[in-house]
Amino acid sequence: DALLKIGADAPNRLEDPVSRHMTDNPTSLSVHDKIAFALHKMDLGGYRHLPVMDGDRVASLISIRSILKYLTEHNR
Repeated sequence: DALLKIGADAPNRLEDPVSRHMTDNPTSLSVHDKIAFALHKMDLGGYRHLPVMDGDRVASLISIRSILKYLTEHNR
């Protein structure tokens, strides 16, 4: 969101709260979801990153890049 919403104006937004630029009620994944499901959600929503939830706590953030790295390292 920051890249798309702030763009070239980033140097003027360094003191802004993150909440001003983040997505309200973002789509998320569960720590129990499969990688294929994560890719499906990312594809449908056009997301490059998604928060991974463990109950009501953010456990991690997953990205297309991290999934591709995992797949290339584990599927030789």
